[in-house]
Amino acid sequence: MVTKKQIRHEDMLDNRLFEVLEVANMPEKFGLTKDNEIITLYPVPVFKGIRVIRVEYKTNKSFVLPEALLERICILEDEIEAVNKEMEKKAPKATAPKGRPSKFIPEDAVKMLELKEQGLSYKEIAEMFGTTAITVSNYMRKHNTKKKDETVIKEAERNGRHTKQMKAESLMHIWAEEYKSGASSRQIADKYALSDQTVRNYLKKLEVM
Repeated sequence: MVTKKQIRHEDMLDNRLFEVLEVANMPEKFGLTKDNEIITLYPVPVFKGIRVIRVEYKTNKSFVLPEALLERICILEDEIEAVNKEMEKKAPKATAPKGRPSKFIPEDAVKMLELKEQGLSYKEIAEMFGTTAITVSNYMRKHNTKKKDETVIKEAERNGRHTKQMKAESLMHIWAEEYKSGASSRQIADKYALSDQTVRNYLKKLEVM
């Protein structure tokens, strides 16, 4: 029999997992290396015990999950697997789809996303749909991935332009110093893999040309 104390402990572990999920869903940032190269930085949780105490941005997404949280995830995955198997047994054979049945329809994912944007937590959304917060988070992430795939080309083009602009703006004061030291705009452009016109425009913006 599950005791109230055990339930409170499981709820506490779930809350800690929600904190990790919130960090994983934070937006990426751009950084600049010592060689003036633009790099992508990913949010990574920093733990004290099993609690997330702050967020650091690193060049990779890897981090060590506390053992207690890892065990909790394994338990939740086993519970989800058991529920899916039970649903599969109850489903009519004539209409049973191949593979693991889904508890949700696409409209549910849209509703989940809307609720999350309104400020509800994964746990609150999970209670509304009669499932776990981990399931809600995974389902929303898969749905978001499908939506992103539809616009990946446009995003790549936009990000490419944005990255070039960031690179130019972060380096234009260095270009100004090099130009004052005798380097031509063409030499600067070749050094930083940009067009001569781009360098000239930024030098004119700084009124050094």
